[in-house]
Amino acid sequence: MEKSFFILVLLSAAFFNHIDASASNENVSVSGYAEVSITPDIAKISFSVSETRSSVVSAQKYTSRIVENTLKLLSRMDIDEKRISTTGTSVNPVYHWNSTQEKQELNGYSVRREIRLELDDLTKLGTLVEEAGKLGITHIASPRFDSSERKKMQKEAYELAFLDAKETASILANAAGKRLGEVITIDAKPRTSQRPIALRNRSIKTIKNESKETNYLSGDITLSASVNAAFRLN
Repeated sequence: MEKSFFILVLLSAAFFNHIDASASNENVSVSGYAEVSITPDIAKISFSVSETRSSVVSAQKYTSRIVENTLKLLSRMDIDEKRISTTGTSVNPVYHWNSTQEKQELNGYSVRREIRLELDDLTKLGTLVEEAGKLGITHIASPRFDSSERKKMQKEAYELAFLDAKETASILANAAGKRLGEVITIDAKPRTSQRPIALRNRSIKTIKNESKETNYLSGDITLSASVNAAFRLN
């Protein structure tokens, strides 16, 4: 897995106006920041199929057939069944307004089924989305990407952010003719962001109208951490 690391360290005097730093009672308070960029290796995907018919039984049979065919597709693609879940069926009556009699009349029943899965081989993502759409899936949500090393790399971001804060505190202490002492307080906050992905909500209609397979680019996940720390001055 490719990883790249970015540490934003504010050393130049020109950037001091961006540093939350203050010294009082022989203490110095500073801010530190770090970013860790990682390539995702997990995609969480949601497929759903809905159908409206005059009877619940007919709509249920149709959606069940689509779900069954989709599960067979996942099996052929060697996707671990432990990473697959199917939700229960939702049934809702569908009404239309009779303007002549000024009342609502039952038009049928809408049945919806959903399949959720976690894909740990992103090379299969494009094929999976294309083939699922051809089976009659009516909605494919944009996948949510994640990394199996998220916790590990978030900890590293915390560490780098603290080292950034400590280095800034050391610079300020030295400028004041002091030595940096023990840390008094630490306050840390995480933040996650991801570059936009090239994947839209798709259905069988949009897939049939496309002339070639779409490329699915996940983009890197950026884990960042900000740290506020106070140090004693000696």
